[in-house]
Amino acid sequence: MYLPDDPLQALKIVNENKVKAIFDESTGYVYSIDNTIIPGLDRLLDDMANAGFLQVTIEDNNVLINGKLPIYETLTCPECGSPFISHESLAQHNKCGTVLPLDAFKKNEEFFCPACNTEIGEEELVYLGSWYTCHSCGARFQFPMVRFNLENEHFRLGQEDIAYKKTYRLTPKGLAALNAQVPSLAKDLKTKLYGSHNIFFVGSIYGSIGRAQEVHLFFESSGKVHLIVILKGNSKVTEDEIRNAIDLSKSNTCETSAIIMIPDAEKSAIEFLRRSNVNYIVINKEDKTADTVLTLVKKELNE
Repeated sequence: MYLPDDPLQALKIVNENKVKAIFDESTGYVYSIDNTIIPGLDRLLDDMANAGFLQVTIEDNNVLINGKLPIYETLTCPECGSPFISHESLAQHNKCGTVLPLDAFKKNEEFFCPACNTEIGEEELVYLGSWYTCHSCGARFQFPMVRFNLENEHFRLGQEDIAYKKTYRLTPKGLAALNAQVPSLAKDLKTKLYGSHNIFFVGSIYGSIGRAQEVHLFFESSGKVHLIVILKGNSKVTEDEIRNAIDLSKSNTCETSAIIMIPDAEKSAIEFLRRSNVNYIVINKEDKTADTVLTLVKKELNE
């Protein structure tokens, strides 16, 4: 099977509706292609979704406690009825009042407030205990709606692992990537970079932006998806090409780490990137691209 050889093949398989969810009582939902279970398939598809290629729908959930089915099988949000809920410890930053999951206040082993955009001390956090969060409507609650599979049994909420039944379909961006003419630069970088240092996609979404070859590279760091956009022009990369690249790369779930331009960029393009506070690199030779990308990724990963 393709995994982990080619994420574009993953898009093709999703487009052909070949991915199926199967419930396993010891591990939760597993995912198969043509009746063959593929370990890690949903993690790859989730990364592709966070990069904007796929849309994920949560159809249902099943609950596991210590690897076994308990007496209740589905938990849902009491506000909207969605099964896409999670159980997590919440904390509040006492200076700005921001409430987030405890893990969201951690960055590189230090405590950090995303709202204040600064490091904080652990003593600045007020622990609020364990709550459920609905990822469909945003509601937070201590007691979800419960559907039982056995009657007259006692249970204790808060000890469970929630296994989601997910379905995937291509977004317009995913369809564009599946149908794009892949430029030679993308093929070369894929051979050199794909699969190393948490890089899970190297390819072309649009084939070209203006007259420049376009390559999008996605990698995962600290639970977030990061993007590097590469534009290779026949001459200097223009401001319009940069503007279009930024507009086409916008996503709610990934961060643009840098734009790389080969072999040069117009003065107006550089000025626009500076005004937009976008990290950029200009390299004069194509054969330096892979090393430049690896340097950026390793820096993001603190390697």
